[in-house]
Order: sequence, then structure tokens, then C-alpha cells
Amino acid sequence: MKGLLVSTIVAAVVLADTAFAAEAGGPASVAGIGAGGALPPEVVLKIGDWQVTGAEITAEGTLLPAAAIARLHSDSNAARAFAFDWYSDALFARAAEKEGLFDRVPGLKGFSETIARDAIARVYARDLLETRFKPSETEIQQLYAMHKAEVCTAPARYRVARAGVLLGRKATPQEIESATKRMEEIERRLVAGEEFASVAGELSDLDPKTAMGEWISEEDVGQSGDPDGITSLKVGERSKAIESHTGRTIYSMLEREEARTLTLPECRARLEQSLTAQFQRDIVMERVDKLGKEFDGAMNIDAFVAALRAVPAKPIPAPPMGAGPDSR
Repeated sequence: MKGLLVSTIVAAVVLADTAFAAEAGGPASVAGIGAGGALPPEVVLKIGDWQVTGAEITAEGTLLPAAAIARLHSDSNAARAFAFDWYSDALFARAAEKEGLFDRVPGLKGFSETIARDAIARVYARDLLETRFKPSETEIQQLYAMHKAEVCTAPARYRVARAGVLLGRKATPQEIESATKRMEEIERRLVAGEEFASVAGELSDLDPKTAMGEWISEEDVGQSGDPDGITSLKVGERSKAIESHTGRTIYSMLEREEARTLTLPECRARLEQSLTAQFQRDIVMERVDKLGKEFDGAMNIDAFVAALRAVPAKPIPAPPMGAGPDSR
């Protein structure tokens, strides 16, 4: 608990996901949060005898990336979510030692004296959710029975071979003419009955392994120029030349698997993850509330946020030249 620094990685994660602490109920419903009257004026947070001042939070905040600091200055929900995560991380780190987590996870104790206090908290939260609140077999079976169509559907996928020519958006008339002739030659030889892999290996601009066939998802198909022209193919059939933003491609359907509902054993991991996600917020909030009472924790969240906003702004680096959406 001596280390006061928050790693920039954690800050980025917290600022990327502020909905958790900003939801109805939020931090204000947790024991000790908002209890500014119980703290000395300069103290923004305490756990037992350990106290953190606003000046320490401001100093810690100077280590955050420029974009994170800007977000804390401009977004009240982000700042309050950051404060809540800071408080919960500190409580979880204290609880980890008391509840024997350091004994179950060798090497974790060393983090308590370093900048990685969040690492302890995240292992503690995972242990809390996966071990002590693991979904029961009854809950898993009930979720499967009621929501297997939403949770346990395996989408269709297709094993296709491809042959085609690449053609950029800024292709010259000569490049377009050359690509057109090569595409016509591919089509002519396929219609004549030549083996797809052989023709593709000789004339296609695509990765050679695509001529032998590879599995693609419905999402992959959706990025082609004619999704229906691919998904409607039967095994053994071949598409016409399909135009896309990268050129022209012929698809040969080698195998296809239709969308289906997974069996309970196949879907067990998904079901467990879904149940854990449903109850994660309530479990974590309840645990923070309990630990706040157990360890005599308190945080003046408004003072904590004010300390964050006292962090001097940094210039946000400009993106590298050519890093726009058309640079790929």
C-alpha cells in the first residue's frame, strides 16, 4: 500500500470504460464514498490508518498520458470512474493480503510495494468472480434453456479457394487493362476445366495459400463486394468475378457449415462468461461496499476529482504523418 503511482496502462483502461462506475447507483451508493466530512481537509481517501492527500493524487496524475489527463479534465464521469477504480483497487489490494490471495498466487505480493497496485486488484477481482462466485450448474442449464439462441449460436462459415487480381483505387488505365486481361484469362481457363489451384497459383495476385482454400466467417464474407454471391454457392460451385475495393476475386466453395446451436458442453464456457458478466458489476460493487466498511475506508470523491483536475495539461502529440484512414 506504500506505492501511490498508477500505471499508465491502467489509466487507459479506466478511461476507456467509464460506464461501470457511472451507472445508476454508481460510486455514491458504496460505503465511505462521498464521506468528505469524516476526513481532514487535505485528505481525499483513507483506508484504516493509511491516508492519501489531494497533493499526492495530483502528483500521481502527472504520470498519466496527455490524452488521459485531457479526458479527466473534460469528462466528469471519467474522472469519477477513475476515482472509484482507484479506491476499489486499494481496497482489493488490502483484502488480497488478508484473505490469503498472495499464498494462492505466488509472486503477487511483490506488487504491493510497486507501481502495480492495480495488478493485485485485478487478480483479486478475477479470483472473486471466477472462484467464489462461479456460476452453478443449475444457473448454466437455465441460461442455456432460456437463451441458447442468443448465447450459443455458432455462425455459418465457409471454406473457399480464391483467385483474383489486385487493383488499387488510383490504378492507371494501363494497370486496369492489365488486370482485366489477367482476370479474363483466369476465368477462361477455369471455364475450360483447369484445376482451380493450378490456375490461381500461376495467375492470381492473392496469397498462394488462398488458392488451396481457407475458412472465412460471415463477417469476412460481408466485406466482399457481393456477400450473397458467395453465401449462395453450393459446394463445388464457383462465383463470377466479384469487384471489391482491392480488386476482383473469384471464389470456389469447397466446404460450408451452416449456422447452428451449440450443445450445452460446447457452449459451457460462453454460458459461464455470460453469467459472470451479468453479475460482475453487482458483485464488485457489493464487495467494495463490504471492504469499505471492514477496513474503515472513506473517500471524498469530489475532492479526489478536484485533485485530478489540478494535474497540469500536457500537449497531445499529433498523429504521425500519413496515419490517416487511407494510409493503409
